[in-house]
Amino acid sequence: MLVSYIFAFCRVAIGLLFLASFIGKLRAGTQFRQTINDFRLISPRLSQGAATLFLCCELAIVVCMIFGNFLLLPGFLLATLLLCVFSGAIALGLLRKRQVPCNCFGASSQVISPVDLYRNAGLLLCAAGGCGIQSLLKQALQALNWVEWLPVALGAAIFVLLWTQLGELIQLFRPARNI
Repeated sequence: MLVSYIFAFCRVAIGLLFLASFIGKLRAGTQFRQTINDFRLISPRLSQGAATLFLCCELAIVVCMIFGNFLLLPGFLLATLLLCVFSGAIALGLLRKRQVPCNCFGASSQVISPVDLYRNAGLLLCAAGGCGIQSLLKQALQALNWVEWLPVALGAAIFVLLWTQLGELIQLFRPARNI
């Protein structure tokens, strides 16, 4: 039964994560396309297509998590792939010492940092965990009733809210430097 709760947590967390990401990027489309250009991983003329592809993939993940059933495994696989692509871009940006704003969840002036890789690693664990549970234990999963879904969904929402703000939370708890 515990595995069913973990699976439901992963499903809600990934759905909420990509919903927030999709809405943020949709609202700040110009900045998102500029960020793709600033990473300099693809030709600038391909950035519009890449931005559209990322948005479509994020929306597809949300749809898969909402409708469930046979769509869950492809949704978790796509989420894992997208998080790997984003993490790879961030890692290359850091290696190249690029001062690029992440714009992962909408317009932001916060430049990429190693914290973004830690954040993505946690999110990747959630996506890969859902993928693994779905593919390995498909018959052993028990359906949750709505009363059981409520605390799972609340926990997942709190996780996504805090985990997506990991960089800001770390800054909040760092000691102030003397100027």
